[in-house]
Formats: sequence, structure tokens, C-alpha cells
Amino acid sequence: MKIVRFQCNPGDFGRLGDQMHFYYRARTYAESIGATFQMMPWLGEIAFNLYHPTDGEPDVILTGKESFLLEMPYDQRKARQWFIVPKGLRSLCGSDTVVHLRRGDLLEPTNKMPIIGLKQYEDFLATLRLKLEDCKILSDDNPYQNWNTFCPQQWAFMQDFHIMTMAKTLLCGNSGFSHWAGFLGYGKAYIPRLGEKIGRCAYSDFVPLMDYWAEYMGTKIV
Repeated sequence: MKIVRFQCNPGDFGRLGDQMHFYYRARTYAESIGATFQMMPWLGEIAFNLYHPTDGEPDVILTGKESFLLEMPYDQRKARQWFIVPKGLRSLCGSDTVVHLRRGDLLEPTNKMPIIGLKQYEDFLATLRLKLEDCKILSDDNPYQNWNTFCPQQWAFMQDFHIMTMAKTLLCGNSGFSHWAGFLGYGKAYIPRLGEKIGRCAYSDFVPLMDYWAEYMGTKIV
């Protein structure tokens, strides 16, 4: 049987959201040709108990760029079967309405990605007859709250991920981390569609994730 391995420069691997895209596309490709799938060390080994040993010589090596050139459809049912948060990393509390603010790394001077301002969230929440103060706000501005004493502090961010997947309404940030949570969840998820950038902030409206993600990712959603 052929072996397909995903392998890229660690500096190009990104954080969990990016790694999930690489994993999903590469594994889906391997399965489509009946090959054994191998994965370089990644956060999902602990985050989702997804470990694929790299024994033997691969017939195909996919890098990050090559995996994104694969036109693999995103199957929500399959993704939910793969990306399951282990019980030890889950949050013991949740919220009906969750807002994800990605700011921490975006505030670094070298990071050029736009930031979504609080007013954009507030304006959209108003269309849902909600207020920001009524929502659970998850942000990397502050240390992650550890709601589960069995969860190691360095993995407390997975509790945020779990909370987002359980939300009835989720407003994602400019972040693959919350985009994936919205895709895996069963509630209504909204994604910011970036518009004009003024300074570090970008004007944004919010659209249903399932309507926009296919265009955003350049692939089909099934």
C-alpha cells in the first residue's frame, strides 16, 4: 500500500487552525487514493488524539503549499468524526452565545493581519437582538481560563475551542481556530468578512460560516 506523508517546515505550520487544514486535506487525499496516511508531529496528537506514525519511506510527501493545492471537499460529518476533543481537555461550562476575539498575536508589530474591532461585533449582535455583555467572550488577550482541573494549563485553550463548538450562536474572530469550532459545532456560526482596513482594524460584516467558508477556503463543503 502506498504511503502519503504530510511534512513541512515547522515555521510554516502555523497554529492549531492552520494545522487542522493541512491535516484534513492531506488525510482526505491519502484516503481518496487508498494510501496509508502519515503526519508529522502536530498539536492534534493531544488536542484530538490523532497520531499517525511516520514509519517507512513515503511514496508521496505533501508540504503545506501542496496540500492546499489539493481540491479536497470539506465533509462536515467526517471532520466531526476526526476532530473530537478528549474528555480531559473539555470545558465543564459553556454558554449559548460565544464571541471569539483574536487579538493577542495580532497586536504584535510584525503581524500585518487585520483586527476586528469590538464595534463590529456589537453592531452584528444588535441585529440578533443581543448585547456583547450578554455573551461569553473568549480572547487570547488574557491567559486562558482553566475550567477543568484535570486539563493541563498549556492545553487550556482547548477548553475555549470546546466551548465554541457547543455554542448555539458563535461569532468567530479572524482566526482559523474559531472557524473550525464553528464548522464542527451544531449551532449557528458567523464569520467576519473583511472589508476596508483602517490602520490595524478592518471593517467587517458577519455572514453565516457555511455560506462563506467554501469561498474563503476555495473548496466545496459537503
